[in-house]
Amino acid sequence: IIARFLRYSDREAVFSKAKSLKDSGYRIAADLPKEIVNRRKLQSKKLVDARKAGKIAFFSRAEPDKLYIDGHLNQL
Repeated sequence: IIARFLRYSDREAVFSKAKSLKDSGYRIAADLPKEIVNRRKLQSKKLVDARKAGKIAFFSRAEPDKLYIDGHLNQL
């Protein structure tokens, strides 16, 4: 299922409920352009390494190609 939201707040509400689908076989993911997916792939090793080191690492929802590690923007 692909959904389009008129309001960003509606999208965020759906994404915030994604944790309730854990172990259900379903998942929620953003349909990102290929360009952004490729930029994220370049940074995925840094994401995994940071999480293994016990740091908080995530890609921003508002800017999905931006990687944050412990609250700081990580540059390519």
